Amino acid sequence: MLKDRSGESRKCKRMFLKFHHLLLTIGVIFLLSACAHKPGNAPYFIEKGSLGQIVSAQPVDLINVQTTNEVKLCGAGIHSWNADLNSIADTAIEVMKDALEKSKVRIEKEGKKKLRLSIPQCGCNQGLASLTVTVTLQIETGSGMKKTFEGTQNGMVFTYQFDWALNSAIKDAVFKALKDPDINAYLRE
Repeated sequence: MLKDRSGESRKCKRMFLKFHHLLLTIGVIFLLSACAHKPGNAPYFIEKGSLGQIVSAQPVDLINVQTTNEVKLCGAGIHSWNADLNSIADTAIEVMKDALEKSKVRIEKEGKKKLRLSIPQCGCNQGLASLTVTVTLQIETGSGMKKTFEGTQNGMVFTYQFDWALNSAIKDAVFKALKDPDINAYLRE
């Protein structure tokens, strides 16, 4: 025999109507979170004394020669991270300027010692819950010597962790550059 189930179907329909606002809200939240993030480049400075003493006979001019701008660093699923390479080069200059000034090196526009900085490559490898950010810093001296330094940092896949990993990778690349014997020899001569 057939039973009348219209009362049960009405209950299901009422329950759906009650919760459709919640489901719709959750859906909108997911759609809004499906966006590209642009990291903030708040410089992470190198601790005083960790580089040793850097000596320069002449004032140093730090120049941003970055030519390309925005690139997609990485992304999976609904999130991606983009970066402005010009801004990353500016951040590297801020970190380098701070480190050199801590060693009493004078920084001046049109200084005799030129360091031209650019970021030829920046990216990240993203796993399920972690990522590794890599920043490649290229420095060309006034004498024409070119050197490349790679900074890396691991982090978790969260926007604030990405910013931290990117800025830490910039700091790591600048640290390696200022520890380089060829860069130090150029500054001393």
